[in-house]
Amino acid sequence: MSESPKQILVNLLKYELKHFLKLVVVYGSQSSKSLIAPTPESDIDFLIIYKKNFNPTRLNKLIDIEFKKEKIRYDCSWYEENDYLSIIRQGIDYLFWINIFNTGDILYTDDEYLNCIKKELSTLNPYIALTPSLCSRYNEIFESTMDILRDLHTILSYIIITEYWISNNEVLDYWDLVKMSKQLTELKNSNLSLFSEIDRAYQELKYTQLDSEKCMYVLELSTKTIKNIIK
Repeated sequence: MSESPKQILVNLLKYELKHFLKLVVVYGSQSSKSLIAPTPESDIDFLIIYKKNFNPTRLNKLIDIEFKKEKIRYDCSWYEENDYLSIIRQGIDYLFWINIFNTGDILYTDDEYLNCIKKELSTLNPYIALTPSLCSRYNEIFESTMDILRDLHTILSYIIITEYWISNNEVLDYWDLVKMSKQLTELKNSNLSLFSEIDRAYQELKYTQLDSEKCMYVLELSTKTIKNIIK
C-alpha cells in the first residue's frame, strides 16, 4: 500500500468536501497527534459531518469499497450537521468529543460550523453531561442485547427447521416449532431447549429493566448457543 489510510480517505473525499461536508476528523492511532504510533494492522477511525441535504449512501459505499480493496479496517461515524449539534448540546459523549477535537487531525472543516461546535462544548458541564452520556450508552447496550437474542433465536429456528426437514422430509412450521419448544419437559443442552430458553429470555427482557446480571446471562446464553451450533 503506497498511500497511508489517511491519504486514501482525503483522496476519496476531495470531490465532496466543499459541496456536501461540514467536518472530517481522523482520530486514534492514525492521527498525527496520537501518542500511539500506528502499525500496518491499525485501523483508521474518522468522523464525518455532512450537510443536511446530502445523502451519504454513495460516499459511504465508495469508502467501504476502497478500504476493503486495500485491506484497511476502518470505523466511521456519520452525522447530519443538525443532528450532531443536537447530540453535542445534550452532552451525549461529551468526553469522547473533547478528546477527538484535542487529539484528532481535522482534514476538512467549515470554520463557522467548527467554531459553533467548540462553543457548545465549552458551555457544557462535564459532570452534568455524564447523565445523558450514560443513558445513551445504556440504551445502546439494551438494544444490542435484544439484537443478540433475536439473532440467536433466528439462527436456531433455521437450524431446527432444517434438521427436522432432513429427518422427516417435511418443513416444520415456525409456530409448530414454538409449540414444540414450550412442551419440553427436560431442558437438555439441545438446539430446541436453547431455542426455548432464548425465546423466554427475550420475552422477559422486553418488559424488564436491564441490569448487569441480565447482560451476563445473555452473554452466557450466547456462548452456550454458539458452542452448541459449531460442535
